[in-house]
Amino acid sequence: MARRGLSSEVARRGLSSVCGGDGPVAIMFPGQGAQYVGMADKYLTCDASREVFTVARDILGYDLLKLCTKGPENVLKLTYYCQPAVMATSLAALLHLQHNEPQILERCVAAAGFSMGELTALTFSGALSLDDAFSVVRVRAKAMHDASIHPPSGMVNIRGLGIDKIEEICLAAEDECMKDGEEGVAVIGNYLFPNCVSVSGSNNCLSLVAEQAANAGAKVRKLKVAGAFHSPLMSNASEALRRVLAGIPVSDPNIPVYNNITGTAYTDPVQLKDLFSQQLQMPVRWQTLIENIARDHDNDLTFYEVGPSRQISAMIQQIDRSYRGKIFATDDRVAGRK
Repeated sequence: MARRGLSSEVARRGLSSVCGGDGPVAIMFPGQGAQYVGMADKYLTCDASREVFTVARDILGYDLLKLCTKGPENVLKLTYYCQPAVMATSLAALLHLQHNEPQILERCVAAAGFSMGELTALTFSGALSLDDAFSVVRVRAKAMHDASIHPPSGMVNIRGLGIDKIEEICLAAEDECMKDGEEGVAVIGNYLFPNCVSVSGSNNCLSLVAEQAANAGAKVRKLKVAGAFHSPLMSNASEALRRVLAGIPVSDPNIPVYNNITGTAYTDPVQLKDLFSQQLQMPVRWQTLIENIARDHDNDLTFYEVGPSRQISAMIQQIDRSYRGKIFATDDRVAGRK
Protein backbone atom coordinates (compact mmCIF):
# COMPACT_ATOMS: atom_id res chain seq x y z
CA MET A 1 0.00 0.00 0.00
CA ALA A 2 1.32 3.44 -0.84
CA ARG A 3 2.49 5.74 1.92
CA ARG A 4 -0.26 8.29 1.42
CA GLY A 5 0.33 11.89 2.34
CA LEU A 6 4.12 11.69 2.13
CA SER A 7 6.40 13.03 -0.54
CA SER A 8 7.47 10.43 -3.10
CA GLU A 9 11.09 10.66 -1.98
CA VAL A 10 10.22 10.08 1.66
CA ALA A 11 7.83 7.28 0.72
CA ARG A 12 10.48 5.56 -1.38
CA ARG A 13 12.88 5.47 1.51
CA GLY A 14 10.31 4.61 4.14
CA LEU A 15 10.80 7.93 5.98
CA SER A 16 14.49 7.19 6.58
CA SER A 17 17.72 8.01 4.80
CA VAL A 18 20.83 6.01 5.60
CA CYS A 19 24.14 7.34 4.39
CA GLY A 20 27.42 8.70 5.63
CA GLY A 21 27.89 11.67 7.91
CA ASP A 22 29.67 13.06 10.92
CA GLY A 23 28.88 10.64 13.71
CA PRO A 24 26.14 8.02 13.95
CA VAL A 25 22.68 8.85 15.31
CA ALA A 26 20.07 6.65 16.97
CA ILE A 27 16.51 7.91 16.47
CA MET A 28 14.21 7.21 19.42
CA PHE A 29 10.43 7.53 19.72
CA PRO A 30 8.34 7.98 22.90
CA GLY A 31 5.33 5.96 23.95
CA GLN A 32 2.09 6.50 25.82
CA GLY A 33 2.49 9.00 28.63
CA ALA A 34 4.41 11.56 26.58
CA GLN A 35 1.21 13.25 25.35
CA TYR A 36 0.02 16.76 26.17
CA VAL A 37 -2.43 19.18 24.58
CA GLY A 38 -0.60 21.28 21.98
CA MET A 39 2.17 18.75 21.42
CA ALA A 40 1.89 18.89 17.61
CA ASP A 41 1.71 22.67 17.25
CA LYS A 42 5.38 23.37 16.58
CA TYR A 43 5.54 20.89 13.68
CA LEU A 44 2.59 22.17 11.65
CA THR A 45 4.63 24.70 9.68
CA CYS A 46 5.79 21.72 7.57
CA ASP A 47 3.39 20.54 4.84
CA ALA A 48 4.49 16.91 5.14
CA SER A 49 3.88 16.97 8.90
CA ARG A 50 0.30 18.16 8.40
CA GLU A 51 -0.25 15.41 5.82
CA VAL A 52 0.41 12.78 8.50
CA PHE A 53 -2.72 13.96 10.30
CA THR A 54 -4.70 13.87 7.05
CA VAL A 55 -3.83 10.18 6.67
CA ALA A 56 -4.65 9.60 10.34
CA ARG A 57 -8.10 11.16 9.91
CA ASP A 58 -8.85 8.98 6.89
CA ILE A 59 -7.82 5.76 8.67
CA LEU A 60 -9.11 6.48 12.17
CA GLY A 61 -12.31 8.27 11.22
CA TYR A 62 -11.94 11.28 13.51
CA ASP A 63 -9.95 14.53 13.67
CA LEU A 64 -6.78 13.49 15.50
CA LEU A 65 -5.06 16.81 14.80
CA LYS A 66 -7.79 18.73 16.62
CA LEU A 67 -7.44 16.42 19.60
CA CYS A 68 -3.65 16.90 19.67
CA THR A 69 -3.81 20.68 19.38
CA LYS A 70 -6.94 21.53 21.39
CA GLY A 71 -7.68 18.49 23.57
CA PRO A 72 -9.49 18.08 25.86
CA GLU A 73 -6.75 16.53 27.98
CA ASN A 74 -9.08 14.05 29.68
CA VAL A 75 -9.87 12.55 26.26
CA LEU A 76 -6.31 12.73 24.91
CA LYS A 77 -4.98 10.67 27.83
CA LEU A 78 -7.32 7.75 27.10
CA THR A 79 -5.45 4.75 25.65
CA TYR A 80 -7.74 4.59 22.63
CA TYR A 81 -6.82 8.13 21.54
CA CYS A 82 -3.44 8.59 23.18
CA GLN A 83 -1.51 5.97 21.23
CA PRO A 84 -2.38 7.18 17.71
CA ALA A 85 -1.93 10.78 18.89
CA VAL A 86 1.62 10.21 20.15
CA MET A 87 2.52 8.22 17.04
CA ALA A 88 1.16 10.87 14.67
CA THR A 89 2.91 13.67 16.53
CA SER A 90 6.18 11.74 16.51
CA LEU A 91 5.95 11.17 12.74
CA ALA A 92 5.07 14.83 12.23
CA ALA A 93 8.13 15.76 14.29
CA LEU A 94 10.22 13.39 12.20
CA LEU A 95 9.17 14.99 8.92
CA HIS A 96 9.66 18.46 10.41
CA LEU A 97 13.17 17.39 11.44
CA GLN A 98 13.87 15.99 7.98
CA HIS A 99 12.78 19.26 6.39
CA ASN A 100 14.82 21.49 8.69
CA GLU A 101 17.83 19.35 9.64
CA PRO A 102 18.09 16.50 7.10
CA GLN A 103 21.69 15.73 8.09
CA ILE A 104 20.47 14.22 11.36
CA LEU A 105 18.43 11.54 9.63
CA GLU A 106 21.20 10.99 7.10
CA ARG A 107 23.40 9.84 9.99
CA CYS A 108 20.81 7.43 11.42
CA VAL A 109 22.17 3.93 12.09
CA ALA A 110 19.52 2.59 14.50
CA ALA A 111 16.00 3.26 15.72
CA ALA A 112 13.80 2.19 18.62
CA GLY A 113 10.68 3.25 20.44
CA PHE A 114 9.29 2.75 23.92
CA SER A 115 6.28 0.40 23.87
CA MET A 116 3.88 1.95 21.33
CA GLY A 117 6.84 4.03 20.08
CA GLU A 118 8.25 0.86 18.56
CA LEU A 119 5.47 1.02 15.96
CA THR A 120 6.59 4.56 15.12
CA ALA A 121 10.16 3.29 14.72
CA LEU A 122 8.99 0.51 12.38
CA THR A 123 7.08 3.05 10.27
CA PHE A 124 10.15 5.29 10.17
CA SER A 125 12.24 2.33 8.98
CA GLY A 126 9.87 1.49 6.12
CA ALA A 127 8.80 -1.86 7.62
CA LEU A 128 5.16 -0.68 7.55
CA SER A 129 3.39 1.84 5.38
CA LEU A 130 1.92 4.93 6.99
CA ASP A 131 -1.64 3.76 6.26
CA ASP A 132 -1.00 0.33 7.76
CA ALA A 133 0.70 1.83 10.81
CA PHE A 134 -2.45 3.79 11.66
CA SER A 135 -4.56 0.67 11.06
CA VAL A 136 -2.35 -1.25 13.47
CA VAL A 137 -2.28 1.42 16.18
CA ARG A 138 -6.07 1.71 16.00
CA VAL A 139 -6.45 -2.01 16.77
CA ARG A 140 -3.63 -2.00 19.35
CA ALA A 141 -5.06 0.95 21.28
CA LYS A 142 -8.63 -0.40 21.32
CA ALA A 143 -7.51 -3.89 22.32
CA MET A 144 -5.41 -2.55 25.21
CA HIS A 145 -8.29 -0.31 26.30
CA ASP A 146 -10.71 -3.26 26.29
CA ALA A 147 -8.26 -5.50 28.17
CA SER A 148 -7.94 -2.85 30.89
CA ILE A 149 -11.63 -2.88 31.84
CA HIS A 150 -11.71 -6.22 33.67
CA PRO A 151 -10.06 -6.77 36.01
CA PRO A 152 -9.31 -3.18 37.06
CA SER A 153 -5.58 -2.82 36.69
CA GLY A 154 -2.71 -0.39 36.37
CA MET A 155 1.00 0.21 36.89
CA VAL A 156 3.26 1.62 39.60
CA ASN A 157 6.79 2.92 39.23
CA ILE A 158 9.26 1.64 41.86
CA ARG A 159 12.67 3.22 42.29
CA GLY A 160 15.41 2.30 44.73
CA LEU A 161 15.09 -1.47 45.11
CA GLY A 162 16.89 -4.35 43.39
CA ILE A 163 15.12 -6.60 40.90
CA ASP A 164 15.21 -9.63 43.22
CA LYS A 165 13.51 -7.69 46.00
CA ILE A 166 10.80 -6.37 43.70
CA GLU A 167 10.10 -9.83 42.31
CA GLU A 168 9.85 -11.12 45.89
CA ILE A 169 7.34 -8.38 46.72
CA CYS A 170 5.27 -9.17 43.61
CA LEU A 171 5.09 -12.87 44.44
CA ALA A 172 4.13 -12.10 48.04
CA ALA A 173 1.35 -9.80 46.85
CA GLU A 174 -0.04 -12.47 44.50
CA ASP A 175 0.06 -15.04 47.33
CA GLU A 176 -1.76 -12.65 49.68
CA CYS A 177 -4.50 -12.05 47.11
CA MET A 178 -4.90 -15.80 46.62
CA LYS A 179 -5.28 -16.34 50.38
CA ASP A 180 -8.09 -13.79 50.33
CA GLY A 181 -9.81 -15.74 47.57
CA GLU A 182 -8.95 -13.20 44.87
CA GLU A 183 -7.01 -13.74 41.71
CA GLY A 184 -4.22 -11.19 41.52
CA VAL A 185 -1.39 -10.38 39.13
CA ALA A 186 1.77 -8.40 39.82
CA VAL A 187 4.78 -8.57 37.48
CA ILE A 188 7.55 -6.27 36.33
CA GLY A 189 6.27 -4.63 33.14
CA ASN A 190 9.12 -2.22 32.37
CA TYR A 191 12.84 -2.49 33.14
CA LEU A 192 13.57 1.21 32.75
CA PHE A 193 17.03 2.00 34.15
CA PRO A 194 19.19 0.90 37.11
CA ASN A 195 17.08 0.45 40.25
CA CYS A 196 13.91 1.59 38.51
CA VAL A 197 11.11 -0.57 37.13
CA SER A 198 7.37 -0.37 36.59
CA VAL A 199 5.17 -3.10 38.04
CA SER A 200 1.98 -4.04 36.17
CA GLY A 201 -0.93 -5.82 37.73
CA SER A 202 -4.46 -5.98 39.05
CA ASN A 203 -5.37 -3.17 41.42
CA ASN A 204 -5.79 -5.48 44.41
CA CYS A 205 -2.20 -6.70 44.01
CA LEU A 206 -0.73 -3.33 43.07
CA SER A 207 -1.88 -1.73 46.31
CA LEU A 208 -0.02 -4.44 48.25
CA VAL A 209 3.08 -4.08 46.07
CA ALA A 210 3.11 -0.30 46.52
CA GLU A 211 2.76 -0.59 50.30
CA GLN A 212 5.47 -3.24 50.68
CA ALA A 213 7.88 -1.45 48.34
CA ALA A 214 7.44 1.83 50.22
CA ASN A 215 8.01 0.04 53.54
CA ALA A 216 11.26 -1.33 52.07
CA GLY A 217 12.45 2.21 51.34
CA ALA A 218 11.53 2.57 47.67
CA LYS A 219 10.05 5.62 45.97
CA VAL A 220 6.67 4.53 44.63
CA ARG A 221 4.54 6.40 42.11
CA LYS A 222 1.27 5.31 40.52
CA LEU A 223 1.42 5.75 36.75
CA LYS A 224 -1.33 7.53 34.86
CA VAL A 225 -2.21 4.56 32.65
CA ALA A 226 -5.50 2.71 32.44
CA GLY A 227 -4.24 -0.86 32.59
CA ALA A 228 -1.56 -3.42 33.38
CA PHE A 229 0.41 -2.97 30.17
CA HIS A 230 3.15 -5.48 29.35
CA SER A 231 1.70 -8.14 31.62
CA PRO A 232 -0.31 -11.38 31.22
CA LEU A 233 -3.49 -9.31 31.65
CA MET A 234 -2.88 -8.03 28.11
CA SER A 235 -3.00 -11.51 26.51
CA ASN A 236 -6.29 -10.85 24.70
CA ALA A 237 -4.94 -7.58 23.35
CA SER A 238 -1.81 -9.38 22.18
CA GLU A 239 -3.91 -11.85 20.19
CA ALA A 240 -5.94 -9.04 18.62
CA LEU A 241 -2.73 -7.36 17.51
CA ARG A 242 -1.41 -10.64 16.12
CA ARG A 243 -4.54 -11.08 14.01
CA VAL A 244 -4.37 -7.63 12.43
CA LEU A 245 -0.64 -7.96 11.71
CA ALA A 246 -1.26 -11.29 9.95
CA GLY A 247 -3.09 -9.42 7.17
CA ILE A 248 -0.59 -6.56 6.79
CA PRO A 249 2.50 -6.62 4.56
CA VAL A 250 5.70 -6.06 6.51
CA SER A 251 9.09 -5.43 4.91
CA ASP A 252 12.63 -5.69 6.19
CA PRO A 253 13.43 -2.41 7.98
CA ASN A 254 15.74 -0.10 6.03
CA ILE A 255 17.66 0.51 9.25
CA PRO A 256 18.04 -1.68 12.36
CA VAL A 257 15.04 -1.37 14.68
CA TYR A 258 15.66 -2.65 18.21
CA ASN A 259 12.68 -4.40 19.80
CA ASN A 260 11.39 -4.06 23.36
CA ILE A 261 11.30 -7.76 24.24
CA THR A 262 14.90 -8.86 23.57
CA GLY A 263 16.55 -5.46 23.26
CA THR A 264 18.11 -6.54 19.96
CA ALA A 265 17.46 -5.60 16.34
CA TYR A 266 14.73 -7.35 14.39
CA THR A 267 16.06 -9.93 11.93
CA ASP A 268 13.12 -10.53 9.56
CA PRO A 269 9.42 -9.69 9.05
CA VAL A 270 8.17 -12.98 10.55
CA GLN A 271 10.07 -12.36 13.78
CA LEU A 272 8.90 -8.76 13.72
CA LYS A 273 5.20 -9.68 13.67
CA ASP A 274 5.68 -12.28 16.38
CA LEU A 275 7.66 -10.13 18.81
CA PHE A 276 5.65 -6.97 18.29
CA SER A 277 2.47 -8.92 19.03
CA GLN A 278 3.98 -10.47 22.16
CA GLN A 279 5.20 -7.08 23.38
CA LEU A 280 1.84 -6.24 24.97
CA GLN A 281 2.10 -9.09 27.47
CA MET A 282 5.89 -9.16 27.92
CA PRO A 283 8.13 -6.78 29.87
CA VAL A 284 9.85 -3.89 28.10
CA ARG A 285 13.61 -4.32 28.57
CA TRP A 286 14.44 -0.71 27.90
CA GLN A 287 17.76 -0.60 29.75
CA THR A 288 19.01 -3.64 27.82
CA LEU A 289 17.85 -2.12 24.54
CA ILE A 290 19.76 1.14 25.09
CA GLU A 291 22.87 -0.70 26.24
CA ASN A 292 22.76 -2.92 23.13
CA ILE A 293 22.39 0.00 20.73
CA ALA A 294 25.34 1.75 22.39
CA ARG A 295 27.49 -1.40 22.40
CA ASP A 296 26.69 -2.28 18.78
CA HIS A 297 28.00 1.13 17.73
CA ASP A 298 31.08 1.21 19.97
CA ASN A 299 29.47 3.70 22.35
CA ASP A 300 29.97 6.39 19.72
CA LEU A 301 26.42 7.59 19.25
CA THR A 302 24.21 10.62 19.50
CA PHE A 303 20.66 9.84 20.61
CA TYR A 304 17.86 11.94 19.14
CA GLU A 305 14.38 11.73 20.64
CA VAL A 306 11.67 12.55 18.10
CA GLY A 307 8.17 13.32 19.37
CA PRO A 308 6.39 14.87 22.34
CA SER A 309 8.10 15.43 25.72
CA ARG A 310 11.49 14.05 26.74
CA GLN A 311 10.73 10.78 28.51
CA ILE A 312 13.29 8.87 26.44
CA SER A 313 16.06 11.40 27.03
CA ALA A 314 15.56 11.27 30.79
CA MET A 315 15.82 7.46 30.85
CA ILE A 316 18.93 7.30 28.65
CA GLN A 317 20.74 9.68 30.99
CA GLN A 318 19.91 7.38 33.90
CA ILE A 319 21.13 4.31 32.00
CA ASP A 320 24.47 5.80 30.95
CA ARG A 321 25.50 9.20 32.29
CA SER A 322 28.32 9.38 29.74
CA TYR A 323 25.67 10.25 27.15
CA ARG A 324 24.80 13.53 28.85
CA GLY A 325 25.42 16.17 26.23
CA LYS A 326 24.85 13.60 23.46
CA ILE A 327 21.07 13.35 23.79
CA PHE A 328 18.88 15.75 21.83
CA ALA A 329 15.14 16.06 21.28
CA THR A 330 12.65 17.74 19.00
CA ASP A 331 10.67 18.83 22.06
CA ASP A 332 11.84 20.87 25.04
CA ARG A 333 9.09 19.70 27.40
CA VAL A 334 9.86 17.24 30.20
CA ALA A 335 7.17 14.54 30.32
CA GLY A 336 4.63 15.10 33.07
CA ARG A 337 5.39 18.81 33.52
CA LYS A 338 3.36 21.76 32.33
